[in-house]
Amino acid sequence: MGNHLLQEYWGYYLDDLTDVFDAHHGAGSAPASDFFENHEEDILEAVSYWLIGVTKPEVRRELKHYRAVAESYPLYYRSAETARVLAHFQAAFMGMLIEDYL
Repeated sequence: MGNHLLQEYWGYYLDDLTDVFDAHHGAGSAPASDFFENHEEDILEAVSYWLIGVTKPEVRRELKHYRAVAESYPLYYRSAETARVLAHFQAAFMGMLIEDYL
């Protein structure tokens, strides 16, 4: 079922990611895959704690979908803007979860 959801909503995940990450690589940039590698567990724990009504497995599944899409495209972020990217991604991620699960 998870792969079906990923396939069905691929474009929505990509839209959110392109709002948060850049499509160009410059000095001080890191790939979006590094962002997920470094922050996925913290995002999972924080969102699972604060978003009542969405289970941790659901949060984990959706986060893995975002990561899969991010790893499929040349998306980057400036390391100096990690806090901004983290805030924007978490806001978009929670918005999607609220819209789709609550």
